[in-house]
Amino acid sequence: MLSLLVTVAAVALTVYPDLNPTPELETKAESAVASSNGAAPGSSGFFNSGYDLASHQTLSRVMLLVRENYVDPDRVKPREMFLAALDYVEKSVPEVIVQEELSKNRLTVQVGKQSRVFELGEMNQIWEVTMALRDIFRFMQNTVSETDERQNIEYAAINGMLSTLDPHSILLKPESFDEVKLSTKGEFGGLGIVISIRDGSLTIMSPISGTPASRAGLKARDKIVKIGAESTVNMGLEEAVSRLRGKPGTPVDIWIQRKNWSEPRKFQLRRAIIKIESVTSKLLAGGVGYVKIKNFQGNTYDDLNMHLEKLKVEHSDELKGLVLDLRNNPGGLLDQAKLISDRFIDHGALVITVGEGNRKREVIPAHFAGTEMDYPIVVLVNGGSASASEIVAGAIKNQNRGIVLGQQTFGKGSVQVLYDFQDRSALKLTIAQYLTPGDISIQSVGIEPDVELIPATINEERIHLFVSDEHPREKDLDKHLDHSEGLEEEEGKIVRMVHLVEDEEPDPEAEYNDDAFTVDFEIGLARDILLGTNSIKREDLLKDSAELFAKRSAVEAKRIAEQFKKMGVPWTNSKAVQSPAESGVECSLELVGVDAKGIRAGDDVVLKAQAKNITSTVLEQVHGVTESENPFFDKLEFVFGTLQPGETRSWETKVKLPAGLGSRGDLVKFKVGDQGGLGSNILASVFAKVVSQDKPHFAYSYQLDDRKGGNGDGLLQVGEKVKMKIRVSNVGKGSGGEVMVTAKNMSGSSMFLKVGRASLGKLKAGQSSSGQLDFRVSESPKDGPIKIRLGIWDSELGSAVNEVISIPVTKGVKGQKESRNVAVQGKAAIDVRAAASDTAAVLGQLKPGSVVRSEAVFGKGFRRVRVGDGYGYVAFASVKPRKARVSKKPMNWLVGQAAPLITLSDMETRLSGKSLKFSTIIEDGQGLNDMYVYVNDKKVLYRSLSEVSAIDGVFKVEVPMDLPIEDGSNIVTIVVRETKELISRRVFGVYRDGADTMAGRDASDNTRSHQ
Repeated sequence: MLSLLVTVAAVALTVYPDLNPTPELETKAESAVASSNGAAPGSSGFFNSGYDLASHQTLSRVMLLVRENYVDPDRVKPREMFLAALDYVEKSVPEVIVQEELSKNRLTVQVGKQSRVFELGEMNQIWEVTMALRDIFRFMQNTVSETDERQNIEYAAINGMLSTLDPHSILLKPESFDEVKLSTKGEFGGLGIVISIRDGSLTIMSPISGTPASRAGLKARDKIVKIGAESTVNMGLEEAVSRLRGKPGTPVDIWIQRKNWSEPRKFQLRRAIIKIESVTSKLLAGGVGYVKIKNFQGNTYDDLNMHLEKLKVEHSDELKGLVLDLRNNPGGLLDQAKLISDRFIDHGALVITVGEGNRKREVIPAHFAGTEMDYPIVVLVNGGSASASEIVAGAIKNQNRGIVLGQQTFGKGSVQVLYDFQDRSALKLTIAQYLTPGDISIQSVGIEPDVELIPATINEERIHLFVSDEHPREKDLDKHLDHSEGLEEEEGKIVRMVHLVEDEEPDPEAEYNDDAFTVDFEIGLARDILLGTNSIKREDLLKDSAELFAKRSAVEAKRIAEQFKKMGVPWTNSKAVQSPAESGVECSLELVGVDAKGIRAGDDVVLKAQAKNITSTVLEQVHGVTESENPFFDKLEFVFGTLQPGETRSWETKVKLPAGLGSRGDLVKFKVGDQGGLGSNILASVFAKVVSQDKPHFAYSYQLDDRKGGNGDGLLQVGEKVKMKIRVSNVGKGSGGEVMVTAKNMSGSSMFLKVGRASLGKLKAGQSSSGQLDFRVSESPKDGPIKIRLGIWDSELGSAVNEVISIPVTKGVKGQKESRNVAVQGKAAIDVRAAASDTAAVLGQLKPGSVVRSEAVFGKGFRRVRVGDGYGYVAFASVKPRKARVSKKPMNWLVGQAAPLITLSDMETRLSGKSLKFSTIIEDGQGLNDMYVYVNDKKVLYRSLSEVSAIDGVFKVEVPMDLPIEDGSNIVTIVVRETKELISRRVFGVYRDGADTMAGRDASDNTRSHQ
């Protein structure tokens, strides 16, 4: 896996961009339109509700640039682009659904309750797409609500069209474009700290030497509790970064909480230019230099030169060799890749770019001056090495300057350019492919290493030996560009070496610790290769290292055999490699102890495979691998080892299913091979039916406690310190893990969130519990009420409620203390509210005749009364003083607000028909807005539910489903909205038998009883 693909989003104030599984190679931004922050003439702003969707302000420009500059005009297919545009709009706007009738050359667009039929023309020209979309956008303009950002619809349509071209052509929204510019520039105004979220707190991972942060004495693991006037409680990384960055020289105040400090301390820092370090280095034993390039940004070449000079000084101005580590480097700027390649190559081509349908060709030559030719080079790569990394590795390999060691690279052989627009968005468009020296194309292929290293993990819990590494590749991406007209690399002699690695969890802190560097197997082997040669030529390095490779391979093979022997598996390789053993092995596959009801999500299940040698010869290194669309059953490896004629051996693998996994059914297929490799035929299969657990379903109510920090009326006033009490009830059928409540400030500096997290423990079905948050209001927000995003979820099953709640800031109601018992008047129950207001939420009802204690009176409007261990507000006239004992259980508590509850009935997880039929029952106590359904990534249904009437206080509707499904595994997602914020989702899987399914079932009769 990519080493930086973690939740830390390392921003350092230095921001290390997330390593993208679809890395990009970009030239410097070339502006096709003068950049401006202003709105277009005649518009009222790009991001407000007055945006004219039908004007195509950005879309028209994108289409022109595609027509004039796209690398492969044959891939520009107007009708396909048009349909993809509508598909993306459909996904981005819940109310939109498109029904295609392509046989009649028309389609129906539904937006909420309105629909219209649109006739399609020939659509052979790209401009026809723009015209057709204009008509549809005019219809949407009048039906999409004013609160929706119409420009986001245009963005979605553009990215839909671009998705038909290739995976790397995309429209970047302004915020994304800003991040791209920052990451490629390599510097910004900031403090010089790497930050992350640790245990819910904004934490400094590492201060950067020589920056304002390090000079001020900030340390790793310091917690930033406040930035300016804003609390960082539950503040996201992007928000924190935006507040910490700024113009160099400007001040920023931060409050730091350090271990053993009783109170946070204020630090006032001035922002400075911070360089993003893309290069690190170490001097290895024997005078071998090690340089790691993380990505290719504007200062990478200069940083590389600095590190090379530093390494030379550390070893008496001479290096024995250089290990250039490009593993997990996603690429970056093309000009930096050229410069770095030129640093090590003195003649010939570095890279060739081919654009506009292979008509434009440019050869970038190497230069003799300034070239480092005094030492050999080993380049380390893997599946995360892409784009600019592949240019450097390919140039060094193909120009005979060094060897490449590791795994096959990503295979991205295309070049993108950025065109920025007036709305601060930018088009990233593929304008060329590139070839490595010798006119070798790596597009969707990658660079084949000279020495392929296959890391293996072998223990009782996990075998990882036979399946290729898990890095996604260019060839795995939808719509990837085809192999260009360049030549394919000639199949050369490759050294393949399997090495055993320790299966240890990586230290998440090591990424930020300069002293955490370790010499792993790859680095150690590369160092030894360089120490064993006196040549800088590739073929000499391979020749001089032949004995080293043989010895290391023998050592690793022995280690692997010994490890298998400990596990009771004979692992020999005494004969020449032959064809896979699939034709000579009889197999079975079963789920141990699983009945027809299936596997309960959250349980461990044992998958057992058995192999029998039905030949008259010995089979060696026999193994099996599963294939399944359920990722928890995919790529599981089984070992049988050496099988004598007629011998049978079995292997079991335990699979842990997540407790929150939804119901689904998937076929698990089994393939077998031996030392000759994995076979292609399915020799056994079993159907894995997973049954979801009953999950909790949360309802909540909240109350503002201002009795100590304010006037006690339960309403919010400026200057008040408020305790926010959240009462959560589990109204579902299941119990999950620990329930957490979080609050996120959505009102900027108007409020200060002091305590934003509360743990309620585990809530069984029917149970309730309360937590307390803490905040204060310093000023009234300019846009109305205080807004808080409230989140409630359980840690085990993933059930959650997320909603933005609005709390008005009022003048308040003056109260007077009171201490007397009061009784409910009349024969009807009365409402108990959360505050002294007729519009406050109802917490529950006091029973007729019940007696409670009154604590305060607010004019002639409300009394505040004690109710058990809580309190609430009742209308002044609804209770009267009475000398009687307080009732023990006077109040019926309401559960409060809950997301809609979705129940499924009459549903199967495996079928053979073309559609899935079942019923969905939806119920809610507050009202329903709408619902929509996806099958895989296609929206297949939208229905407005706003007119559903309540029966006995519950809004309930049954929706029959008849959904089209495909062969194999299908994921169905049902989304129901009470409001745009309060949403419920139900996700499950269903398997449809196809021709390949039946073939798999027939392959092993003894598996069918386990379905």
